[in-house]
Amino acid sequence: MVLRLVVDAPNLLLHFAEGARLPDPAGLLRGEGRRGRYVCLGAVASGDEPALRALVAVAAAGASVTTEIDIDHKPGATA
Repeated sequence: MVLRLVVDAPNLLLHFAEGARLPDPAGLLRGEGRRGRYVCLGAVASGDEPALRALVAVAAAGASVTTEIDIDHKPGATA
C-alpha cells in the first residue's frame, strides 16, 4: 500500500505509507510516525496542488508493481 484515503470526520486525509521518507519542501505532510504521514485534503490550498501532485508522483514511483485495492474495507477493520 502506498496511499490510502482516511475519513476522520470532518476531515479527509490522504495517508502516505512511507511519508516520512518523501521530500516535502511545501510542508504539506503532517504526522509524527516513524513511516507514515498524511495530508489533510481540506487544508490544501489551490496553490498547493502542484506540491500535492508531486508527493503523489514520488510515492507512486517508489511503489512496487503490484497494487492492491481493498473494495471490501469496513471502517474500524484492522486488515
